[in-house]
Amino acid sequence: MVMKRQLVEGLVMEGKPLKVALEAVGMAKSSYYCRPIRRRKPRALDEVLVRAINDVRQGHASVYDYRKVTMALRAAGWKVNAKKVLRHLRALGLTQPRKLKGQR
Repeated sequence: MVMKRQLVEGLVMEGKPLKVALEAVGMAKSSYYCRPIRRRKPRALDEVLVRAINDVRQGHASVYDYRKVTMALRAAGWKVNAKKVLRHLRALGLTQPRKLKGQR
């Protein structure tokens, strides 16, 4: 797709109409104007929060999901968002497997 877009841009720079350039390359007009989605770069982990999460998850709390970890951090005085805790737990590989529904 990128190569076709570059070919079309080259033909347009030579003075060809856009419609003619798109037909020559075999590319749809909508595909030409559609821009590819960029991936976000990964965020750096907050090392202090990682230590706090590990402190909270000691002992029986090692099976806590992100909601309970968030509540425990808030009880410890942290002002933290649940989405941030979930992002950190996923990056550290500490999320719990999803529960499977039992068979009837």
